[in-house]
Amino acid sequence: MFFANSRLDATRELQRKKVQQLLSHIKDCSEAGWAVDIGEAAFNTSLYFLSNTFFSGDLADPSSATSREFKELVWAMMVEGGKPNAAGFFPMLKVVDPQGCRRRSAILANKMLTFFKTMIDERLQMRKSTGSTEINDVLDALLSVSQGNEKEIKLSDIPHLLLLVGGNRAS
Repeated sequence: MFFANSRLDATRELQRKKVQQLLSHIKDCSEAGWAVDIGEAAFNTSLYFLSNTFFSGDLADPSSATSREFKELVWAMMVEGGKPNAAGFFPMLKVVDPQGCRRRSAILANKMLTFFKTMIDERLQMRKSTGSTEINDVLDALLSVSQGNEKEIKLSDIPHLLLLVGGNRAS
């Protein structure tokens, strides 16, 4: 339902445009003799696709403060997730968390949940002011399900679902 072909196909032209922008950026850098940070370019492109699918917006746009905040948060979560954790090899250390990995990860997850709650509140306000619910993204689908039948998905569960699904979709 959330990743139905019709939902993903609706963004096909935007995806094509973003890939063209990426190729154009690489060509421009090549012609100017500049190095291309492929990791950064791939990260921005992936972040664009995810944010467009989930929120119908470009959260990789460097000119937006919200986008910069989201990008920095996603990057910090990726860096933290990539760090070796001794507690993963020695289960008795999990309680102690000697490297602080669990503590830092919890802080980042809470920041991301707060970010998602803000996005949800903004979308609910927009729905209320326009009276429309047709945005055709994952957040819209989750909100429609939560408002249609609270027993299926509670509004308070949506930030957690976005964190879980977004993290799995990105990996």
